[in-house]
Amino acid sequence: ALTGADRAIEFARDGKAPVWKFAWPRGGRPHHIRDVNILPNNNRMLVQANTILELTPDNAIVWSLSVPAIDPASRNKNLFLYKAQRIGTDGSISGH
Repeated sequence: ALTGADRAIEFARDGKAPVWKFAWPRGGRPHHIRDVNILPNNNRMLVQANTILELTPDNAIVWSLSVPAIDPASRNKNLFLYKAQRIGTDGSISGH
């Protein structure tokens, strides 16, 4: 998946049409999408400046975790969340 400030796009291996897209609406939540991983249940785990989300394939939010101490308006991107891993109840790990 490719990520940008406010969107993420997943392409099929053949590189043609996108198979999944996500973009925050203008005026919506903070931007700075940093990472997206496909989970074993086919949901996506998306990491942005101060929030981690799990999204269904049609972009419904399953759960989210926000870190209020991180200011998404900060110019210091070193303070943003970068990557996340999901640990299953069996100890399996998803994400990089």
